[in-house]
Amino acid sequence: MGVGTSRTCPRPLTPDEDYGGSTDEDSPVGGKSIDDDSGCDTEDELKRVQEQHQKKHKAQKKEESDPYAGSTDENTDVEESAGGDVDLAIPELPDLFLGKHFLLYGEFPNGEHRILTRYITAFNGSLEEYMNDAVNYVVTAEEWDDRFDEALMENSNLAFVKPRWVYVCNEKQRMVPHQPYVVVPQL
Repeated sequence: MGVGTSRTCPRPLTPDEDYGGSTDEDSPVGGKSIDDDSGCDTEDELKRVQEQHQKKHKAQKKEESDPYAGSTDENTDVEESAGGDVDLAIPELPDLFLGKHFLLYGEFPNGEHRILTRYITAFNGSLEEYMNDAVNYVVTAEEWDDRFDEALMENSNLAFVKPRWVYVCNEKQRMVPHQPYVVVPQL
């Protein structure tokens, strides 16, 4: 096979390469040595290696400029099923507040209202929008309020507790006595 008919050489030949060389010996044409056996293959290999090098170089630059380019996969010890689905069993939460009714009263700092709502709901407690006879616990971050006296007149079973009580129940994963966390009237 001649140089111009090689299937491994995808680029067209220049006029110098096609006609400019001597037929008596392999001499450099245009600064390149043409070898009928492996010339185009070698050039293809060089070109491929250069392209790979450029791709790697571009990828490295992209990684340096993109702070999120790193892997976000976490290594876990969870076994995967044959379908590739991760078998994650959601742990059963204790029913700490089952049958208990809560009212969140007053202002709470830094999204604490949302966290309290999540904990109470997660442990099967009921949240009430307004004071009613079903309420057992009034959770408040505020000091004693005169309205608390009125509420106790209506429902003597009410307990006014600090948010810390709900957090401690969550930390210990059990119902702890609420008495150490009671809001009491100021003298």
